[in-house]
Amino acid sequence: FRERMSGDVQSPEAQDFKGSQIVINQEPGKENGYFTKLEQDLSNLMKKLSETELSMAEQKEIYESDKESWQNVRAGLQNEVDTLTEKVAVLSAEVKEYSENWKTLEEDPDTLKSSLAKATIRLAAVCAENEKLKRKCSLLQELDLQARNSRDMLQEELATVQNSLVHKIEELKQEKNKLEADFQILKNIHAECFPYNELEELRQELNKLTVKHRELLANKTMTDQMNSKLINQLREEISQYQESNSIITKSEDTNQMPDKQESLISNKQTEELSKDMKSHSEKMYKLVKDQLRESEDHCRELEKQLAALVQQNLTSQLAEAELRDQLVDSVPHSRFLDLKTQLTNSEKLIVELKAESIRLQESVVQAESQVKDMEQLRHCHGYQHDALQRQVLELTASSEDKLTIGRLTRELLRAQESELASADQVKELKDKIGKLENLCSQQETKMKTLQDHHCSEKT
Repeated sequence: FRERMSGDVQSPEAQDFKGSQIVINQEPGKENGYFTKLEQDLSNLMKKLSETELSMAEQKEIYESDKESWQNVRAGLQNEVDTLTEKVAVLSAEVKEYSENWKTLEEDPDTLKSSLAKATIRLAAVCAENEKLKRKCSLLQELDLQARNSRDMLQEELATVQNSLVHKIEELKQEKNKLEADFQILKNIHAECFPYNELEELRQELNKLTVKHRELLANKTMTDQMNSKLINQLREEISQYQESNSIITKSEDTNQMPDKQESLISNKQTEELSKDMKSHSEKMYKLVKDQLRESEDHCRELEKQLAALVQQNLTSQLAEAELRDQLVDSVPHSRFLDLKTQLTNSEKLIVELKAESIRLQESVVQAESQVKDMEQLRHCHGYQHDALQRQVLELTASSEDKLTIGRLTRELLRAQESELASADQVKELKDKIGKLENLCSQQETKMKTLQDHHCSEKT
């Protein structure tokens, strides 16, 4: 019973515990389902983020590609807005003028007639002035066109002259290199050739040796003649001795023996003397012959050396003749130096002329801009003059204030004087432009004369 009671007592708690346990057991499943749902949502969001990034990249590319076109469109719209604002300003001025005209139309008919008459007068004056300005503008446009054409022609001629000068400079440089090469060849040949002093010394030595050779030949001939004379004398003496000896042997006279012995002794002495003379002459002959042989050998060597020197001299003379012919055909060194100095001077002059032409062109542009400014100023003065004329006419028609009319007439005269002064300034500027064009033509003639001078010097 107690156990049952205790079980009955604990049964609600147990039930609550079991319920909570069931709930706890169910919560992880719910959390897992929630987490899976969150993961799915996160994956969906990541996909959407990637899609949005791709779309943003595409939009950025489209924006970058269309940015320049939009900027151009914006600039065009800005220009259109500026033109429209200018049109609005013009139209507002016209509306203002129309409103003033409408006010005048609403006034008295007499004033309307007078205003119409004044307006017609002003319109006629404006038309006449407009025609004058049109004619002047056409004349100025023609003058501007002529000045531009002349400037273009001068620029073209300057370019042609510059090109021709460049070609001439190249040709002169080539001629310079050629002359320098020829001059170097001449220097090398001159260095290889024998000096003139050595050739003169060799010639003098050769002349001395030839004189010595001739003297030796003369001595040889003299010694030959002396030897031949001595041989003949010896032969005569030998023949005489043989004759005397034969006479002695044949003679039988005993009384004459001492005389014969004396003659025999004398003959022996003469024979020994002749032998000594013969040996001496032979020695002298051998000595002279040896000297002659040595001199002949030395002369042969000298003749060989002289022949080689003569051959070298001939080759050098031929080369010198060829080089002289080339020098006759070529430009001299002094002329080359003159041409070089003239070339440098012409280059400096060309640079100065180029700078002068650039300065003249700048001055022409400045003068043209001044002419345009003066024309604009003249137009402004013309407008002021027309306004003053209109004011004078209106005041003369509507007022009797002579002081105001006089003041306006004086202002009108001053405006006319300023217009005349501006016209004089325009004339001075035109004269200045003409002078500048004349200077350009003078520079062109200078360049042409330089070119002709270079051509004549080359020929």
